[in-house]
Amino acid sequence: MKPLTVRIAERVAATYPPSSPATNLAKFILLREDILQAIEGGWSLLGIWTTLHDEGSIDFGYQAFRRYAKRLLPVHCGVQ
Repeated sequence: MKPLTVRIAERVAATYPPSSPATNLAKFILLREDILQAIEGGWSLLGIWTTLHDEGSIDFGYQAFRRYAKRLLPVHCGVQ
């Protein structure tokens, strides 16, 4: 079974309006493991955001992305 946070994020992404803050948060949570791997691989938040945004995986701005990263990623990731 998927973790509860992932199940909630999937439900929110499927039911809330596409550009709502709740949907943006859900998209970040669904990509969190990939984002963590990229950070651990040495990539910057800007590089990660640019790639995800260009791919269409996320459609919110970089500042929101940074806020989610600061709030939701482990402290050891060095997100400031």
